[in-house]
Amino acid sequence: MAFMLFGFDKRRAVRGMARIRERTLLLWALAGGTPGAFAARHLFRHKTRKQPFVRWL
Repeated sequence: MAFMLFGFDKRRAVRGMARIRERTLLLWALAGGTPGAFAARHLFRHKTRKQPFVRWL
């Protein structure tokens, strides 16, 4: 689920649409989706430069 949410958020970011809250992304990662979140960050090149987010993840 975290992988899909990161991909969905990236697509919305590119299109200039409303985004998924960082808090939601982090909660899904905390709920067991950390491997998916890291894979999505790498694959989609999403949320890689936002240091507070990276530190929390």
